[in-house]
Amino acid sequence: MLLMAATQGNEEMVAHYLMQSPELIQAVDDCTQRTALHCAAKNGHDKVAAQLLAQCPTLINNVDWTEETALHLAAEYGHDKVVALLLSHSPKSIEAKDKFCRTALHYAALGGHDKVVVHLLSLVNETDHDSRTALHYAAEHGKENVITLLLAHRPQLLGCTDSRRRTALHEAVIGGHDKAVEQLLQGPSPRWILDLVDDHKWTSTPTALFLQLSSQEPTKKKPVLLVDVQDSTKKTAFHYAALQNNEKVMPHLLAQMPSQLHRGDLVGRTALHYAAVQGQVNMVTRLLTHDFTLFSRMDMDGRNALQYAVVHGQERVVDAILAHTKFTSFAVELVDKPRNTLLHLALLDPHCSRESLVEKIWRANPAAVLEQNTYGETPLHVACTTSNEWAIEFLQLKMSIDEVLCVYAGSWENISPFLDEQCEPLLARLHQDVVELVFEFLGTKYGIRRKNKRLRPVEEAEHLSEDEVIDEL
Repeated sequence: MLLMAATQGNEEMVAHYLMQSPELIQAVDDCTQRTALHCAAKNGHDKVAAQLLAQCPTLINNVDWTEETALHLAAEYGHDKVVALLLSHSPKSIEAKDKFCRTALHYAALGGHDKVVVHLLSLVNETDHDSRTALHYAAEHGKENVITLLLAHRPQLLGCTDSRRRTALHEAVIGGHDKAVEQLLQGPSPRWILDLVDDHKWTSTPTALFLQLSSQEPTKKKPVLLVDVQDSTKKTAFHYAALQNNEKVMPHLLAQMPSQLHRGDLVGRTALHYAAVQGQVNMVTRLLTHDFTLFSRMDMDGRNALQYAVVHGQERVVDAILAHTKFTSFAVELVDKPRNTLLHLALLDPHCSRESLVEKIWRANPAAVLEQNTYGETPLHVACTTSNEWAIEFLQLKMSIDEVLCVYAGSWENISPFLDEQCEPLLARLHQDVVELVFEFLGTKYGIRRKNKRLRPVEEAEHLSEDEVIDEL
């Protein structure tokens, strides 16, 4: 009953219960292990909290099942009067951390409670179990008022990274908070930080930073732009802006004059790669307009943004890239490390293949229909491997009879499993006038005969009856 009275902020009932049974002040909720002080702090009842602390000051140190104190709850729900009361009773309570090593400031920043943050700024350097500061929390949730307070008190927080090496800028971009990004980057000159986060040193101008470095030990790392900092997967803020298709954020990032826009992530993909994969035409156009040489940046498989767009069937992105006259002349003849042409790539995933895109690529480079990759596969082989029926028919119509026969006959060992498994053999989709030529060749070289649109080995055919032989023929 005391817990309920504290939750409701009923001062008279709280006094009544404590007078009748003073031991009730140590009562806790069976599920959450919270005391009456927790309940009063969570709901902002500062007078009830004062009543409880007057009778039992040690309540301020009690923790619930997540090791949160009353101060954590008051900060989380933005009750600045309760926070001030608790701190006046026990200044040391400000140091308490929950099971995730989060302080009251982390919770206040997460909720955007600037009035509470003012009381807790002494905790600004504290990190949780993932090495995240209060600025990370504020940036992740777009709490601009808290970002302003924290940076005014401690600008060095800009260079702090968490266990995934992400800065607050990464978090703001991932969350899609363009105003928070602008806050983190605002200033007359680009934001520079030391790429040695343990030092927690930052300055607003490159000149001052280099002067500061001159007095450091030679082992100190060089300064980098905030927008160029890479996380544990080697992604910068640009990568995440492209992944989120956040067109409002990208101008703020590009205005910082990035020096590492070409730098790829762990597999070599740039922001342009990610924008192309997701079909973000405006983002692709913006990046190419800013720096058209991004087009030539390849990942570990030797693929650029155009090839990624083709693989994922992003026709509008392909058109946007080819619209740049600088690329059209050689782009259609690009090959990746396994020597796959654009036509190969367009057929790799039958779920992403687009008939109009395949035809467009073929028209741009008709010779690609016979090109082989390092595994000796033509685009027709790729279409067969993925059982892409419309692509098989399309490619066969674009090839001469001799070319089709050469492709199928030259790779019979690779195609035969599909002929055995498919309801309709692939050879039945050849031009009618070449079907007999193919079977004649296969019968001569491999001992294969036709049976009801399927193929039967000669050894099996020897045991057929006369009527069955006639049916075969």
